[in-house]
Amino acid sequence: MDPMPIPVKKPKRHWKSYLFLIFLGILAFLFYSAYNPSSFTGKITGNVIRDPTSFEGGSQVRAELKTSEEFEINSEIKKINLRINGPASFYIGKQKIDVIKDNSASIILDNFKGKVIISPGSKIELKGDSSTIFFDGLPISLDSGKGINTNLIDANYAYIKLIDFYLPSLSFETSGKIDIDNGKISVRSEGDKIKLPDFKGDLEARDDLIKIKGLVDKKDVNKLLESVS
Repeated sequence: MDPMPIPVKKPKRHWKSYLFLIFLGILAFLFYSAYNPSSFTGKITGNVIRDPTSFEGGSQVRAELKTSEEFEINSEIKKINLRINGPASFYIGKQKIDVIKDNSASIILDNFKGKVIISPGSKIELKGDSSTIFFDGLPISLDSGKGINTNLIDANYAYIKLIDFYLPSLSFETSGKIDIDNGKISVRSEGDKIKLPDFKGDLEARDDLIKIKGLVDKKDVNKLLESVS
């Protein structure tokens, strides 16, 4: 008599379940990264800096202010456009360019990264690197693509424009008018210490008049109003 065959259980295949779980994992990752982009990208400089361009419906700020104290901007600035009056010395790397008395010079700095100090009496200092420099219309750049070191110390400016920069905080004592969201809110400062948290935009200075135009995060508007109340 032949032995009775012993049935062998075949292992169940769960590949469909595994595939479904992988699909859910990918879907969850895409959903999370879509709503939390800063978790995967952005600068890290000791602290996580949130992307200023992520302002959703940021509040527009326009201001015309007069200040009696110097203030410093340390940031990446897409373009600086200024005119200085002589006497002044402008350094491009190790090269020194002198602007003699009663003369003036136009300077344009592209993709500037460094420090700008604006002081009462139309004084300007700047130190940093730029991708391209235009001095009285003459372009100056490096073939290596590296930044060009620039330095301007204690010069007098006729005007200066800082175009497209971001600061986590801009604070200085001032007097003038501030409009928020096209005049929906308007406040006047009289020697108050103004604070612009998370500001992204432009700044123009002529004499001691400072014009500011840009965006602040909506949730920071109260901080701005409290600083001039």
